[in-house]
Amino acid sequence: MRIPIPALKVLLYGPGLQPAGLRARVHFECNNLVVKARGVGLAVPARQINLKTGGYDSRQWLISWVANEGTYSALLQGEEALEAFIQLAPAEISQQLDQARKTQAQRGCRFSFVLGLLALLLPLLALVLFWANADRISRWAVSNL
Repeated sequence: MRIPIPALKVLLYGPGLQPAGLRARVHFECNNLVVKARGVGLAVPARQINLKTGGYDSRQWLISWVANEGTYSALLQGEEALEAFIQLAPAEISQQLDQARKTQAQRGCRFSFVLGLLALLLPLLALVLFWANADRISRWAVSNL
């Protein structure tokens, strides 16, 4: 009995593909990343894979590699795909995985810090604006009530 290989959902970009990306599935097989989509079948050695994180909170992971035709990239789709990719990735890209995780954690902390700072400063700004316009607000209240 053969154990099924989990396939991860990605959006595939590259030469000769639709500019909006092509829905594809990827999995690891013998230290190769196997990419399957309609009309596309690629096997990428793990040593050629580059990982990057992006998006406003670094939660999007981009897998890229260079082939004879040009540069291809695959954007992991969903948290489940990301978790499975981290668990199934071969040892050759473990250093890149660690770096991508650190980058994601750093940007996530920055994002949380900025969000918390805004949550504290917005009520203070509203109070200052209310105090600065107190005369106008009181005149309006007296004339309309």
